[in-house]
Amino acid sequence: MGVASMVALGISVWAHMAALCGDDPRALWRRIWLVGPLLVVVLCPIGVVTLRKGVRSDPFGLPLPAWRVLYGLLIYYGAHFYLFIYRAQEVVRSDYTWQMFSAGWIVLFSLASAVYVNWYLRLLSERRDASERRRTA
Repeated sequence: MGVASMVALGISVWAHMAALCGDDPRALWRRIWLVGPLLVVVLCPIGVVTLRKGVRSDPFGLPLPAWRVLYGLLIYYGAHFYLFIYRAQEVVRSDYTWQMFSAGWIVLFSLASAVYVNWYLRLLSERRDASERRRTA
């Protein structure tokens, strides 16, 4: 899942950059719609684990720098959302819509990637600690 979330994050950044340049990512890659369902697939395991653990102050166990990046991306998405609302009063262009959606994808896939990388690093650390305990015993 971690690899899928990072690939989708890359696609999201590409779609966002294309939209910022005024291009419609759908015209450049017709299967861009696959990113939406992939978001559900990537986030479901995180949601299940979070519900099992119980929601607390930090359900994902991410380090503070990761949270700061995610907060910055959330502010960036909020800016794009309100910019879209403002622009949509005049005319709704597809590149405006893609800017908003791809910015949201970036936030969510960044969260998923950070969680999966964090889980992977914890798993590696636990395995290393267990192997060291076996060697010293």
